[in-house]
Amino acid sequence: MLRHLAQELRNMPFVKILIPYMVGIVAGMSFEVANSVLFYAISVFSFLFASWLLLGKQHYSRQYVAGLSVTVFFVLLGILNVNFNKPTDFPEYDREILLLARLSEPPAEKANSYKTVLETVFYQTPDSVRHPSKNLILTYIEKDSVAAQLHYGDYVLLKSTVAKVRNAGNPHEFDYKSYLFRKGVVSQTYMKARQWQPLDSNDANWLYEKAQTIRNDLINIYVKKGISGEELAVLQAITLGETSDITNEIRRSYVVSGGMHVLSVSGLHVGIVYVILGFLLKFLDKLRTRKSNYGIIIKAILLILFIWGFAMLSGLSPSVRRAAVMFSFFAFGQALNRPMNTINSLGASAFLLMLINPFLISDVGFQLSYIAVLFIVLYQTRLTNVLSFKRNWVKKLWELTAVSIVAQMGTTPISLYYFHIFPTWFLVSNLFIIFISTLIVYVAALLLFVSFIPFVSDWVAYALKYMVFAMNYMVEGVERLPYAAIENIYFDSVQMALWYGAILSVTSWLIFRQYRYLRFGLSMFVLIVGWSLWLNVSRHSENSLWVYNVKGGSVLQLNLGEQNVMFADSSVSQQDIEFGIKSNLLSIRNKHPKILSTDTTFQTSIFQKDSAFLQIFDEKMAIISDKKQVAHTSPTKLKVDFVLVRNNPYLSMEEIDELYDTELVIFDSSNKQNRIDRWKEECSALGQSYFSVPDSGAFCFKLY
Repeated sequence: MLRHLAQELRNMPFVKILIPYMVGIVAGMSFEVANSVLFYAISVFSFLFASWLLLGKQHYSRQYVAGLSVTVFFVLLGILNVNFNKPTDFPEYDREILLLARLSEPPAEKANSYKTVLETVFYQTPDSVRHPSKNLILTYIEKDSVAAQLHYGDYVLLKSTVAKVRNAGNPHEFDYKSYLFRKGVVSQTYMKARQWQPLDSNDANWLYEKAQTIRNDLINIYVKKGISGEELAVLQAITLGETSDITNEIRRSYVVSGGMHVLSVSGLHVGIVYVILGFLLKFLDKLRTRKSNYGIIIKAILLILFIWGFAMLSGLSPSVRRAAVMFSFFAFGQALNRPMNTINSLGASAFLLMLINPFLISDVGFQLSYIAVLFIVLYQTRLTNVLSFKRNWVKKLWELTAVSIVAQMGTTPISLYYFHIFPTWFLVSNLFIIFISTLIVYVAALLLFVSFIPFVSDWVAYALKYMVFAMNYMVEGVERLPYAAIENIYFDSVQMALWYGAILSVTSWLIFRQYRYLRFGLSMFVLIVGWSLWLNVSRHSENSLWVYNVKGGSVLQLNLGEQNVMFADSSVSQQDIEFGIKSNLLSIRNKHPKILSTDTTFQTSIFQKDSAFLQIFDEKMAIISDKKQVAHTSPTKLKVDFVLVRNNPYLSMEEIDELYDTELVIFDSSNKQNRIDRWKEECSALGQSYFSVPDSGAFCFKLY
């Protein structure tokens, strides 16, 4: 396998430099390396490469010097680029300041606020000293009539407190802090009404602003032509990448059916545009002279212009910009007409994008897009050739099926790692979803161009609306099929890597018919089974007590072999559990715990609980939610292992200290922060150990 790979890499220079560059990015995200050290190392290896060019190029024995120098150079370049792109902390946290800032993206409407990102110009501290600043701050704006008039590029003057972005700290939860960090955001604030004012100034990027204008115009056309409800929400998602109006029910239907990829403008949609336009412009391939195929060059230029025109139409969202870059390189590569150019073009586009933003390497959409396209390039033609059909429509149907199979084969391991679900009917759903979504994209573009023609636009809009309705209906039908999806699959990074090793090994055996690939693939499957068994055994034998961080609520969970119970406040929603806790439940093989109210009295052979106490084996926890629980006195202190303070009781730590002899006091997330801060000071004065769930994340205690 490695020998075949080395032979293919000779024709793919961008892939050869992409691999060490990606290694450098991962290293830069994992370790801190001073820029001075990097500059020195880059200089050394650049000197070695220059020496080889001047002195040793003719000597085969010194070829390794060039390869080693180039490889190390791009590893170091990846680390250096990460260092240059890391966002810096805002200089003033947790005190009120005056800020001048610009909206760097259009405000997105939420239930009670508008969400945007501010780019700061300067800030002024209470001592009236102004400081220049260029930081990105995640901002929520309180809803009012003034906030509704804000646009991308507007300047605002506000008085606010800036805080660091923090995660809840629950194990295996979505790492929102890192997600924002990769976008250059490490700070957040809230703009209250009457504490800010808009300025009569706007500094928007004209291209991005024009794209947003076109996007808004198209939404207005949809609404004006009578498209509304779920049809409007899905249509906006497919054509414009606007997913804020998608309901949880519709989102789940598309996830379970395997069609979630159509609900955002991405590589699929740009690929549809690329393929169909390539077919329509195929006649240009015949334009040539003896010295050049100028028709292919004209075709590539037109393809690139149409691709970026479609990107403009969809609002230039990050996902569609990435896809436009990818397919622009494909068009350029086809114009060069070189062997193995498709994969090299794929590598070139990925290298360029990660050169601009190295943190794209950890973007889920970026990973899924490139893996899907890579597998389609590698395997679609080979799979298509396995079967042959005489009828053209059957042949086209098989080609579409082959694309779906190889794309799913490539994206399944990484999808399981991130989303823990496998859609079993993906082949059935993708056949009609891809076909109908393709028609929807083109009919929506047609509606834009004929919107000023009264009767024609009405009929086009009518057809568009019922095409979306039909797609939604079929997706919901697939969701209702038996065993529509396998859910709650725990899949860690080791399993993902082993599965990719197995897939690549077995497919290499099928292609090259060399049994060493099959042996390697079978060894990967043995490791997969062994690792999965070890995870199951280790997790099932582990008993633990968890206190989770869910804003404004109490969540206490017991993982005791087969007895798994969660006690939660009524304020804790199913969405809170899905978003913040579910991933940890999967990791400890506790997929469906029994959920009870926090005040419930419950008893099993292993533990017993009431509103004031919890005992598991020999471990005892006092649960205090009311001042009355510490109002009485006792001649001796009650010995407990933990005291859990919940529901914001108005009491002091001295009162708890007088009643309980405990190793640790735990403050959960149902308490207000100012009261927790006061309790922490009182604990420090008493020499009492404490753990604040809102400050430190989930509390876990292993029970043996």
